[in-house]
Amino acid sequence: MRDYQSREVLAYLSSRMSDRQIAEAFEVSAPTIRYWRDKHGLPRSNFMSPGNLKYDTDQSFFASIDNPKKAYILGFIIADGSIHKNGKSVSIAIKESDGALLRMIAKELNCCAPLGRKICVGFGGIARATTVLHLCGRRLVADLNALGVFHDKSKSATYPSVPNSLERHLVRGMFDGDGYIGPRQFSLVGTDSLVEGVVEAVERHTGCRLSYSRKKTGHLYAVGSRKDRGAARWMYSEAPIALERKLIAFRAHWA
Repeated sequence: MRDYQSREVLAYLSSRMSDRQIAEAFEVSAPTIRYWRDKHGLPRSNFMSPGNLKYDTDQSFFASIDNPKKAYILGFIIADGSIHKNGKSVSIAIKESDGALLRMIAKELNCCAPLGRKICVGFGGIARATTVLHLCGRRLVADLNALGVFHDKSKSATYPSVPNSLERHLVRGMFDGDGYIGPRQFSLVGTDSLVEGVVEAVERHTGCRLSYSRKKTGHLYAVGSRKDRGAARWMYSEAPIALERKLIAFRAHWA
């Protein structure tokens, strides 16, 4: 059962959100929410929130990237987030088994929204269940835009400017979202500008020069091998926040 189909979830959200807002948060139609509300015998919501906020979230979170967790979450959103084209919200969808990371991210942003669930079609046409976090608010999106993160980020993403001391956390977020950590190499895929920015940052901090690889799909990869162990250590050693399975892979092969 998806969260919006739960009587308890709908009853809770109705005290904080309108039917339209609940529908937007779960990326379904308002009639779908009304259907489940009627099915459970719940009264229609008359909640009206000020402005464009859908539920509590720290709207100033990305106004200044001034600590490791903010830098990491920015990197993760650049790699694995989705900016809604209406400029009102950000969504992050990851494998259900990685859901603990979304709960950590939600906690950092003081976000009270429940995690959603949807089925996505992955590589090879294989369907998989994903856990979704919706972060709503125009100011939140505007600050991400100011950092170079837009709706079409898969084509336009650039390497953002953050304090030097926080770059390893930013890059780790990108690797956790769109990277690979294996026994013999680690790699990151992204736009040319983003990947080139990562390669430059890694070399500047560690002296390791990651190589480039262009796939037939046109995607550019930054690739590290055993000689670049220092780069992996720079990203993942003493990480205050990270995707657990990639942290485990780092410890097994690169620490």
